[in-house]
Amino acid sequence: TEQDVERKGKTKDLVMEKYVLNKLYDCQRVARLHETFKDEFSIYFNMEYMAGGELWSLIHCWGAPSKFELKYYFYKLLLAVEEIHGLGIV
Repeated sequence: TEQDVERKGKTKDLVMEKYVLNKLYDCQRVARLHETFKDEFSIYFNMEYMAGGELWSLIHCWGAPSKFELKYYFYKLLLAVEEIHGLGIV
């Protein structure tokens, strides 16, 4: 809830995350933020659907990736970091 965010001192983090995701809207390697909204229980970030899910979920479901797969994922992460850094986000 919004009260939980405030109580934990995370308001600034939430605002920054929304700002950064909006700035990265045209970034090819980052899921797009379409909208944010809240109700009496939660704050929601409506994000772009990414087929295949999160890397963490894949590892949890299928186990540790092979060395080849690790190299592939690491390469993709480096490309994303490079693109994000190019937009002025560290």
